[in-house]
Amino acid sequence: MTFPSKALTLFDGTRTIVSGFVGMLEGIFTDTVTRLAPILAPLPPAFSVYTAMDRAATPYWIALCTALAVELIGMFSSKVAIQSWNWNRSRLKTEPVAPFNLTVAMAAVYFIVVLLLALSIEIWTQSLIILYPGFVIIAAATYVSNAINGDLNAWQRERDERLQQQKEKRGLAAEIKAALEQLRKLKADLEKTRDETRDLTEAATVELETIRTEAAELAEAVTRLKAQKRRLQQQKPADKPVSPDDPPGFSEETIARAKEVYDRFTAEGRTRFGAALGREVGVNDRNGRKLVEYFQSLNGNLNEVSNTK
Repeated sequence: MTFPSKALTLFDGTRTIVSGFVGMLEGIFTDTVTRLAPILAPLPPAFSVYTAMDRAATPYWIALCTALAVELIGMFSSKVAIQSWNWNRSRLKTEPVAPFNLTVAMAAVYFIVVLLLALSIEIWTQSLIILYPGFVIIAAATYVSNAINGDLNAWQRERDERLQQQKEKRGLAAEIKAALEQLRKLKADLEKTRDETRDLTEAATVELETIRTEAAELAEAVTRLKAQKRRLQQQKPADKPVSPDDPPGFSEETIARAKEVYDRFTAEGRTRFGAALGREVGVNDRNGRKLVEYFQSLNGNLNEVSNTK
């Protein structure tokens, strides 16, 4: 960046700062003047009253209080008149009506009396005697304005309290509504939970009934199988003839062992040896006799085949 460019940039920044500072001072001055002007405006008549009472040999502190009263009573009367107008504009039908005309009249009395006093003091120097009656009139107007101001303040407090109560009622109503809505949701959730519980209970009951039915059927089947097993166990060997194609139901090793014992006993010439064969093979006497019958049937079938040939 060259030197002229730097200088122009510095000048623009300085001008911006100065312009902002001047604008700030202007805003402060304007705001201060607009606030002080209503207060400074009644000073001339107040000073006029003060000088007049000083000439009348009134103690200085009474003259000063009188001047301040002239300064402040005008603001007070105007304020009460404006408050009355605002109250009547915003009041409800059930609220009282502010005496706006009376407040305007009291403010007018103040301004007229102060104006007459100021003119009389400046024009007729011998008219200082009218100061005290004039201030009696101003005091009476101030009493009326003060009473109206008290009523306005009381009405405003009642309105604020009523609005606060209504706000609290609305807040309480909103809380009650929210609580009722929450209670309604809880009831809905409770009904839903009850329905789900009832459905689950019904499903569990059906499932339990199905299980019970299946268990009863299985128990019945087991009972039938046990009965059939007992009948088969109690069946005698004569009920079913033994054939070569129908072995007694032993393992091949047992049958082979029993065949060796059978051949040995037969070679020895024994005739009844079923119990002995059973003991040799390791089965009970009954199964030993079944094995003997089985081998005898096998020998019989073989003899028949030989004779046929």
